Amino acid sequence: MANSPSALDIARALVAFPSVTPDDSGALPYVRGLLAEAGFAVEIVSFAESGTPTVENLWARFGRDAPNFVFAGHTDVVPPATRRAGAFRRSRRRSPRARCGAAASPT
Repeated sequence: MANSPSALDIARALVAFPSVTPDDSGALPYVRGLLAEAGFAVEIVSFAESGTPTVENLWARFGRDAPNFVFAGHTDVVPPATRRAGAFRRSRRRSPRARCGAAASPT
């Protein structure tokens, strides 16, 4: 990786992909290339559920022996909600962790 892009270059490239679910617009192949160049075993996998569009995700593993380091993720985002009355009030009632999709603490 003699000419690796900087973190800023990668961030700029990712932000430039108009990746709204279910279309990643090329973001996953871009990330796959970066990770493969860095030595990861990378696979793009598709997930489908009845009544919804197929969404692609990324699975990347570094190393073969335990312990493994694994990325499992996607680069598309959920489309923005409609701006109907009350939509923003409801989101403010939820905790910041719930708004960003983080799981609640088990304690």
